[in-house]
Order: sequence, then structure tokens, then C-alpha cells
Amino acid sequence: TRLNTNTKDVYVLTEKEIKNLELEKNPSWLKTYKSNDEDVSYLTKIGYHYNHVGASHNAIPYLLKAYQLDKTHKNVCFELGFAYNATQQFEKAIPVIQVGLQQSPKNHYLYKELGYAYLGKGDLDNAEITYLKGLKVSKDEAIKCEMAVNMAQGYFQTKNKPKFNKWAKIARENGSKSPNFIRYIDYFEKELNK
Repeated sequence: TRLNTNTKDVYVLTEKEIKNLELEKNPSWLKTYKSNDEDVSYLTKIGYHYNHVGASHNAIPYLLKAYQLDKTHKNVCFELGFAYNATQQFEKAIPVIQVGLQQSPKNHYLYKELGYAYLGKGDLDNAEITYLKGLKVSKDEAIKCEMAVNMAQGYFQTKNKPKFNKWAKIARENGSKSPNFIRYIDYFEKELNK
């Protein structure tokens, strides 16, 4: 049974008590609730859920194991790359995401994460090349806007106004469904014009 707020006191039996009561140490029904820690799908799902709740540091061991077992498994490269980016391990994210792009060269999420990793390293040239490729393959305006805002922020930080303006324009062209992203552009623009 699941433990919840109405659960009464529970007691975990010792090995001696299990033996004295003549119970199975691992009852047959338990295998339904346990998963194989060699199952790439399971490991990737666990990593996804940790990433989803902002606990990417907890996701990495599961995703790394999944990646080592089968780097071609759906979403494992994205999830591991995302976890590395979220924990600012950009050097580790790049090769993982590049493997994912070899398998799925039209996956805009991978371009978004790869560009982000390059930005995290301070490599604006490769970030821009990556985001331009991502813009070409993506049909999702919100993803395009996010990539453009990330790139604009990189140029805002380096005070490169012409490049900032180029990416701010791309963000605005794709920002109809992402007003929060456009607020960043407005803020950066205001600060650059001071």
C-alpha cells in the first residue's frame, strides 16, 4: 500500500522476524513495484522526473547509467544534456548533446540545449551557429524565441549591440506566444541604451 497522511504506524521487519514468521524475503508481488536498474527506459524516466522538478543533480546518475547502456535510446541524450546544463556542467553537456544530434538532427530541443551549453562556456560563436541551425529546423515559435533570447542575452552581456539587435529582432518575430521572454529583451535593450 502507498504511504500517505492517513497511514498508521508501520514497522519494518528484521531478517530474523521474517525468517521466524516464515515469510519470503522478497515476495513475488514485489517485482511488480521494482524495476530493473538496467532498463534504459526506466532510468530515463526517473531522470526526466528529477529534471522536471528541478532536481537535475539527482537525475544525472540515472541518466548517465542509461546513456552508458544505450546512448541511442529516445530522449536519453536530451535529458542528460539538460541535467548537465542545469547543474552548469557545460563541458559534459556538449558531447552528449552532439551524440543526440547525430541521431536526431531535426530535434530543436537538442539545438536549444547545445546552444545553451556553448553560452554557458562563453563560446558565443558556436552558440550562434547552433541556434541558427535550431531556428531552421524548429517550427515551434516558443522554442525559437527562447533560443533567440538566450543568444541576445549573450550579446547583451558582452555589450555587442549590433548582434544583440539581430537576436532581439528574431525573438520578437517569434515571441507572440512568449511575452515573458520578450520582457527580457525589453529589459536588456533598455540597459544597453543607458
